[in-house]
Amino acid sequence: MKNSPQELLPSVPPFTDLYNQGISPSTLRLLRCSPKISNIQLTFLARVGAYWVRPILERPGSEVLALRLQPGLTLVNSPLLLLYAGQAITLAEDARDLVPAVLAWDAANNDAIWTTLRKLSTLDWDGLNALHSLCGGKADLSILRKLVQQKQLQQLIHGNDLGKKREHAVCQFLLQCLPQQSHQVYRQYLDKLQQGTGNIIPIPQAGAFNAAVSARALLYACQQGDRSAAILSAWAVFAHPPMLDTSVREQSGQVYLPNALSGDRLCCMAARVLHDLSEEVPESFRQSPVWSAITQLGNADILGECNGQIFLQASQQLVSEGSLDAAFNCLLWNAACSYSQSGRSDIIAMRNATELAQLANWTEIHATLLAMTAVRDDTMEDQIVKSLNKRADQLLRNTDS
Repeated sequence: MKNSPQELLPSVPPFTDLYNQGISPSTLRLLRCSPKISNIQLTFLARVGAYWVRPILERPGSEVLALRLQPGLTLVNSPLLLLYAGQAITLAEDARDLVPAVLAWDAANNDAIWTTLRKLSTLDWDGLNALHSLCGGKADLSILRKLVQQKQLQQLIHGNDLGKKREHAVCQFLLQCLPQQSHQVYRQYLDKLQQGTGNIIPIPQAGAFNAAVSARALLYACQQGDRSAAILSAWAVFAHPPMLDTSVREQSGQVYLPNALSGDRLCCMAARVLHDLSEEVPESFRQSPVWSAITQLGNADILGECNGQIFLQASQQLVSEGSLDAAFNCLLWNAACSYSQSGRSDIIAMRNATELAQLANWTEIHATLLAMTAVRDDTMEDQIVKSLNKRADQLLRNTDS
């Protein structure tokens, strides 16, 4: 019997078997999570071209918690992402801090969730601490629990004041809940940008949050009119998957929501900066195989206006040069362009990515691609589409009656 796509995905302890390890469904509900990733969700990720994520937990509203797959990193050490509609946001350096990262993110985003956390029983917190420990978390959740009890802090973060005082409060809240070094560098960088000094701040090295830093640095450099800083940050955007940490529609500078359209636009903005300022772009950038693709994208308003094949060609050249990591990244840009254009990522690029992962011995990436290939089966996709259409028709009939 053929394995299901879920079974083909590489194993990620403990998320592949949470219930059998003593974690109750009620504890997962506090995180608004389910350990089962549906085939519908996997199919969508495959169509989008999300070859670079390993989904681990599903959330309401089609959100997914996933690991960012990177060449040379094991699953255990892979950054934790929040996915929605093809856009990804980095939450933590790795899944060891999944529990505080998700709880803090949700609390900072939503006043009702903050209130729910404030009213949790000791038994509920014990369950969350047990899951945190199972994930490999080193400290308990006492700091987060103490912070959400502060009604004054809750009112400051979720009040009507959208100014710098609130932004700084959100920053400090998230920093205390998640004191990872790279996360601290990223949050402190955002905090400096929010202060609006008018000076260009050097782009810091922020590990798992480098993509987010690049996107924010680009926006800030363009606002300040610093051409050199804009070029460097725009080029840095292309060193990462195309829809990672590129949301620009924000409810705050410190906590923002994944938005595919805004992520699409920021990618094009980065390309346009490089295209328009090409005479000032360093020669080493313009000699890169990906330069032609970037300049073509610079004439577009959305990724779908760029022919993804040019990224595929750049990938092939990079493979011949032995730059396998950069080649894989180009295939991801190809997938984003083709999905934006036609609603389905390029299957040829997906096969190339699978072959590349096998060639480079990227075990987890290769296994994930095999699972994604399984759900790219046209018959399965057609069945899912028919099922969704049937459900929509039923809802319409119920509404009419």
